[in-house]
Amino acid sequence: AALAGIDFAMDSVAVEFAPGEHLIATHGHFFELLEELILGGAFPYVCHGHTHVPRDERIGRVRVLNPGAIAHPRSNTGPTVALLDTDTDTCEWIAV
Repeated sequence: AALAGIDFAMDSVAVEFAPGEHLIATHGHFFELLEELILGGAFPYVCHGHTHVPRDERIGRVRVLNPGAIAHPRSNTGPTVALLDTDTDTCEWIAV
C-alpha cells in the first residue's frame, strides 16, 4: 500500500526522499531480507533495528543505518535515536 510517498509492506517500508530515490527500513530480524536489501543496491539507505546497537556502515553504494534503541540499548552509547539528512548524507545520533 502507498500513502503520501510511503510504500508499506508486511516486512518493510520505503520512503521517497527525492524523485526516484527511496530509503527502505525493516525491523532487522528478517536477516535474509536485510541482506537482500543491502546487497541488492536498489536503495541508497537501508535502515533497520532489532540489534539495539547503533550502526553506520557503507556497503557499496548503500549506507546501512541502525538508530540504536530507546529501550534496552545494547551498546555503551545508552539510549539513542538517529537523525538522517539525505541532502547532505549526514547522520547524527542523539542521546535520549
